[in-house]
Order: sequence, then C-alpha cells, then structure tokens
Amino acid sequence: MNKTFLFSILLACCASLALAQNRNSVVGFDGVMLGGFSNGKWVSAADISDNTTLRTIADGALLAVGCNWNATPRQAVALNTNQATYNNIVQDYLARNGLPDAKPNIVQLFRVDLEGDGVDEVVIVAQNIIPQNKITALWATDIPLYTAADMPATLAKGQYSIALLRKIVGGKVVEIPLGQTIALQNGTAPVIHKVFQFADLNGDGVMEIIIGDYDHDGYSYQVHEIKSGKASLVINYDYIANNASSTSGVLTYNRKPVSPLLDSPISEVIKVLGEPLGKAYQHMDENGDPVGNDTPYRFDYDGIHLWFGEDGNFIKAESYANDVGKVAIDGVTLNKSRAELIKALGAPEKEGREEGMYGDEDAFIMRYRLSNGVVFLEFGKDLNVPPGGIYFYRE
Repeated sequence: MNKTFLFSILLACCASLALAQNRNSVVGFDGVMLGGFSNGKWVSAADISDNTTLRTIADGALLAVGCNWNATPRQAVALNTNQATYNNIVQDYLARNGLPDAKPNIVQLFRVDLEGDGVDEVVIVAQNIIPQNKITALWATDIPLYTAADMPATLAKGQYSIALLRKIVGGKVVEIPLGQTIALQNGTAPVIHKVFQFADLNGDGVMEIIIGDYDHDGYSYQVHEIKSGKASLVINYDYIANNASSTSGVLTYNRKPVSPLLDSPISEVIKVLGEPLGKAYQHMDENGDPVGNDTPYRFDYDGIHLWFGEDGNFIKAESYANDVGKVAIDGVTLNKSRAELIKALGAPEKEGREEGMYGDEDAFIMRYRLSNGVVFLEFGKDLNVPPGGIYFYRE
C-alpha cells in the first residue's frame, strides 16, 4: 500500500535580510550545519556567516532549512519495496554493471515529482551488505544509518549498495546513480548509501536529494542537485572531519583525574581519589570483610566504580545513569544528549548501534579515545537524553 511520506522538516521562514535576498538558505541535518545556497551558488558550512541566528536555524536533529520559500512544495511517496517491476530494474542494472548473478534487495523506494512538472521520478536504494534482520540498519528517512556493528571489513565479490534516480530525459527513462558501491572482486572497501530527504534548498522550485554515505572511517551527508538529466554533488559534508574530537584525553570524577591512573596500584588511586565508600573482594566472610590478605577487586565511589586486576592495579571504570554528571571528559560533564556531547567534545572516534555492555541489542555506543584508554558512552533508543552508562578501559 502506497503512503505519502510526511517528512520531519523544520522550515524556518526567515525575515533576515541575509536569507531574503538572492534565494539564500542554510541547511542542517543531524544536529549540524551542512551548508546552503548564497548569492547564486552552493556553499559549504564553513562559508556561511557565524551569525548565531542562522546557525540555530540549521542546527536541527533532523533536516532543518532556513529560507523564505516552501522547501517542500511536494511530498514524496514511500512505496512497497517488494515489487517485481523494481526488483527487475535493480537486477538488470547490477547485471549491466558487472554483477549478473546478484539478487535485488531494495531497502528504500520513493516516487516523487522533483521539478513540479507533473512527471514523477523514482528513487531506488538497494543493498546486500547488511542483512535485513540487523536492527542497526535503519532505513526510515530522517534517521541516521548506524552500521558500525554490522559493516564488514571488506566486501566479497557480488556485494553492492546503490542509490538510483529513474527519470525521463528527452523522452527516455534514464538511471542516474546518486551513490554506487559494487564489489567486482573480493576486498572492495564497503560504502553504504541511504536517502534521507527531498527538499528545494535553493529556491528554484526543484527539489534536491539529501543522501548519506557510510564507511569504516565515518559518514558524510550529501546534497545532489538534479539538472539537465544529471545529478551534481553540490554539498558534501564529512561528519567526522568537520566534528573531529577536540579532547586532549582526560577522564575525571568530581574534577579528579581518573584516566591517568590506569595501571596504577590501589595506593595511588586512594592518594588521588580518596578512600572509597565501599570495597568488594573476591573472598569475604559473612560480614563482608576480606578473608586473609585478599586484594579488593572493586572500589565504589559516589558516582563511579573502579576495578582492579589480580595484581592490584586499576584496569577499568564505570558510571551509571544519574551518576554520569559526576564524570567528565576534559571538564565536559557527560550528562548530556548525543548532540550536546558532539558540540562540546567533537565527533567520537566511532559511534553506532550495537550490543551494549550488558546485552542490550539496541544500544547506541559513542566511543572517544583518550590519551590513556577509551571511553564508551552507552545510550538507549533515545539519543536526546544522557547516556545510561559510561565505561573506561584500555582497549
């Protein structure tokens, strides 16, 4: 059954002169500014004024467009992905591009009138890199495609990920690739493509296509302008490169250093952090006291727990739920949402949905590498609330 897809777009009608003239716009997605259109040309985020109002407009969790026109003059329709007609189209395209035996697996399918001329285009996204049953592959629009846990190190021959625009040009149907990764041999580097939105970002009445590319190094958000039967990449925002972590690498608890203590003996930990509220031992009597000269394996402070190895040296730390506000990276307390943490610390070394430390299959993990160890921030389904757990250890 077809359904009109109601996009979650924040549209800001701006009275600002900077946006009112020359069809200017600012565009944001996933909490960051991607770029925009200014004085008749596409510009990157770095080229846009630092004006706080403009940046706030484009700083939405989903797609945010600051402009003085209707950025979504027409709605796309999300189609059933299991249709023989489109499966045959994908199979034929793959065969013509070197994979005659590949089976079609469509994960996104849209019908949309990009130009407003009454003639619909079709956008097809198909891939066989991430299995359908993996919960980390989120194909709904507006949701970033977190794939870290499921991305193979390299592709085997026959694997693919494609994003195609089918359009009538000069009376003929043509297929325009928006993103294409086709493994003609083993060892091909994996890249996965996904469509996020359709919106008129430069005020000419024609909607652009916003997609994402995901690989092992991170991901990028891209804007493709469709003109004269061709797709032109007009904005390419490398998320990791533009939000590189600014951390110097110190994890603290109540402003006292924790990460520099890694591998330190118990006596040094007590000297820096003080006596813990509680201690846990491998061997205890009925009163909870150690038997013999047993060494404690865990210290419990008010907000953080430290573990020790058999040699008595500090090996890892954990903090949970309401206590994360007592823990900080370079002075930034960690009781913040994902977007707030990225603003304060920069993008993590890696992030994505994967199994959590205690078996939550739908956990979202942000990973920051410090000068002495690695911090993992574990969220649940809602990334707009602080993490429910923080783990630090040497990887």
